[in-house]
Amino acid sequence: MIPRPLPTAEYDLLDLLDRLESLIEDMDDLAIGTRDEAEALIATIYARLDEQDE
Repeated sequence: MIPRPLPTAEYDLLDLLDRLESLIEDMDDLAIGTRDEAEALIATIYARLDEQDE
């Protein structure tokens, strides 16, 4: 992944910081450590929903 430059305005930095902290809290709550784990969980949920529709 190519690192992106950080915003320069203080408001934008604080917004990004808030979003990243929320992301980490959500990952902890869901016991997800990586993007791959999140994508696997999403696929599992879609499969389960598809099974219920049948």
